[in-house]
Amino acid sequence: IRLAEAALGRAAAWRMLGRRDEARAALEEGGADRAWSGETKARAWVLLGELHAEGTDAASLARARACGVRVRVAHRLATCLHLQAVLGGGQVLERLGERTAAEDM
Repeated sequence: IRLAEAALGRAAAWRMLGRRDEARAALEEGGADRAWSGETKARAWVLLGELHAEGTDAASLARARACGVRVRVAHRLATCLHLQAVLGGGQVLERLGERTAAEDM
């Protein structure tokens, strides 16, 4: 778990430094790793969703929404992360022009 947390911190640092591709690759790798679990994995999916939400095309926004769904489905007990995923998903839906669906979240 400590290695997962360190990798998550490294990905967050890469994002802040503008190295989005490296951050995205590390988060996708971590999200697929069975050693990552619980809150660490949920935080990785939230951060990955935020990276995708920074994109301007519909495919990036769809990937951002999918990350939020993963957090909500797999990590319902991580309440704070669940709420963050819901808010992010609502913002993505609004950017896609699906205001009614965003309001339903």
